[in-house]
Amino acid sequence: MGVVKENFDMSDYRKVSKGTGIKKSILCQTSRNTFETEQFLALAEVDPTIEGVIGWIDIDGVDISYQIEKYESLNAKKLLVGVREMAQDILDKGFLARPNVIKNVQTLGSLNCVYDLLIKPPQMEAAIKLVRSAPETMFVVDHIAKPEIANKVMEPWKSYMETLASLPNTVCKVSGLVTEASWDHWRVEDFEPYFDLVLNSFGPPRMMFGSDWPVALLGATYKEVVHVAETLSSCLSKTELNHFWSQTAANTYGIEIPSVSKDKTKVGYEMGLGWP
Repeated sequence: MGVVKENFDMSDYRKVSKGTGIKKSILCQTSRNTFETEQFLALAEVDPTIEGVIGWIDIDGVDISYQIEKYESLNAKKLLVGVREMAQDILDKGFLARPNVIKNVQTLGSLNCVYDLLIKPPQMEAAIKLVRSAPETMFVVDHIAKPEIANKVMEPWKSYMETLASLPNTVCKVSGLVTEASWDHWRVEDFEPYFDLVLNSFGPPRMMFGSDWPVALLGATYKEVVHVAETLSSCLSKTELNHFWSQTAANTYGIEIPSVSKDKTKVGYEMGLGWP
């Protein structure tokens, strides 16, 4: 874990992403506290690379409206585009299906705030119940819900993902692949069955690229992560690539992106938004 046990800043991000075509980014929470989110929002105010922040709130708390309003009061540009809880690390596998969590996530829908699902297969049943219970809230399935790629395990992840994809208020972030594979011995072919399942279930208009950097450094460099995504998505049309690399994320998080000139050979990639 030593490779990620250090400080990273936006200058590091710009250095590693240089030459990949990724121009903008969403900065996503890593800690279960409001202090980090406040720091991220302050950084987003002054750094044009950051198009939005996915922050943390106590989703099982009493008044999440107050928590959202507090963040917005600290950020004139209203750059809080979503929130998430690190459900994958909570001992209660049914956490996301708690009545108070469901009530609060329903409130997020009324506030036009996206909820990112940071889950693994053990939390997916509860996540499905949550998504069904909050039809007005948009959900992003982070890291394709972290299947056991290293062990080539498909079920029950596959069945759960097909169910999530059948619910119209979900999109899938294709990220975190290398960290679920064998860190030192992965091949692009290892990811193909999982990518294909997501592609066939969600479709490009409901898929978005994510780098998972710097956590991805456990298994790959930033450029390697982009290369994996390029290779897996090479079967897509120009319109579908535009969804995958930028438009799905922009639509989901409510971000405006410039139009892409027709002479671009990689439509979505050239104007892509990276989502660490």
